[in-house]
Amino acid sequence: MRIIGGEFKSRIISFPHSKSVRPAMDRIRETIFDILGNRVDNLWVLDLFAGSGSLGLEALSRGAEFVTFVDTDRSCIRIILKNLDQFSLRPKSRVLKIPCKQAIDYLSKKREKYHVIFVDPPYNKGLAKKTLMIIDQSGILQPHGKLIVEHARQESLPAALETLRFERIKRYGTTCLSFYQGT
Repeated sequence: MRIIGGEFKSRIISFPHSKSVRPAMDRIRETIFDILGNRVDNLWVLDLFAGSGSLGLEALSRGAEFVTFVDTDRSCIRIILKNLDQFSLRPKSRVLKIPCKQAIDYLSKKREKYHVIFVDPPYNKGLAKKTLMIIDQSGILQPHGKLIVEHARQESLPAALETLRFERIKRYGTTCLSFYQGT
C-alpha cells in the first residue's frame, strides 16, 4: 500500500496482515481526498477505527497539522506507530488504543474539535451508524467540518441528524462513502 498524494506520495506504508483489518483502497482514499481537495492543510484530523492509519497518514502527507489515530487492535497500533516513525510524524500525531466511544468521550471532555473525521469501522456490525450518532452528540466536529464514513452498501446511515448534515454518497461495488458536514 502506498500514500497517493502530498509530501510522501508513492512511499510505501505497512498494514496489518489480518482478516479483521480492511485497509482503505487507493481508489477510496483518492476519492476522499479529491472531494476534500486541499482542505486538509493545517487542519486537525481524527481517524477512527484507524487500522493501518492510511487515511490519517494520507492527511498528514497532504499537510494536516495534527492527526489523532484511534484503534483497539494491538497489531494496528504497532503498525500505525511504525508508519509514523518511518516518516518522522510522531510530533504531529497521537495514537489512542481505546474503543471509539471512549475516545470520542475523552476528546469531547478535552473540548477538542476536528476539521475532518474519518470513520472506517468493520462492515455490517452496526458500528458506522452507532459511531455517527455518538459523534453527532459529541461536539468534536468543527462547524462546517467534514465527516466521512466508509461502510457496506447494505448499511444505511441517517440523513437527518442534529449537528451533521448529509451531503452525498459515493458507491464502489459493496463499499459506500457517506459525506457529512458539521452545522
